[in-house]
Amino acid sequence: MPLPLPNLDTRRWSDLVDEGRALIPRFAPGWTDHNVHDPGVTLIELFAYLTESLLYRANRIPERHRRKFLALLGYPALPPTPAWCVLGATLAPASAPTTLPRGAVLTVDAGAGVLLPFRAIDAAPLVGAALVAVQSFDGRRFTDRSRAVRELLPVPLFGPNPTVPRPYVAASAPALLLGFDVALPKSSRVRLSFRFAGALRDERRLLLDEAAEIAADCARPPAK
Repeated sequence: MPLPLPNLDTRRWSDLVDEGRALIPRFAPGWTDHNVHDPGVTLIELFAYLTESLLYRANRIPERHRRKFLALLGYPALPPTPAWCVLGATLAPASAPTTLPRGAVLTVDAGAGVLLPFRAIDAAPLVGAALVAVQSFDGRRFTDRSRAVRELLPVPLFGPNPTVPRPYVAASAPALLLGFDVALPKSSRVRLSFRFAGALRDERRLLLDEAAEIAADCARPPAK
């Protein structure tokens, strides 16, 4: 995100010339000819041009200065880090579930003969199951989201206005229900990836805050 830089001086050439002419009666009362043919006025216009050039440079802070200012404020530049993303893989028909080992290298065709390598940062189970139905429960009613998911439209995971029961009851809490075309193996751990965009980023923040609260409650020693 670019830093909003203030305009240090908004005066232009004409403003500077007018300001210089206005000062003539104060500092040179004997100077009465203020027309453009006067050599003194020509010098004022020349100095106004040079001053405008300096003001233009003052408003153009180079990138190295911005980085230095941020470092002085306690935000130094971070070192280069590898990018990460979520890759999708599809098993061949009638293939048994398998696990992609940690550190496995996958290549993705980026076009124009360019192959991008990706390394798995953790082991990932692969299951030959397809998502066919999605429903969201907001605490009061169920809503079918299957068509929106197939059309890659944004979906509120727990409805537009989820309601958490008080006291908390798991059966009545907002939930997201996923239906697959085949039963998932009980012995395999399945990971799901969600992409949050637009207004759904706030919902992602709420989920992360809720997960942090649950982790803090689990780490808290029981009251005696």
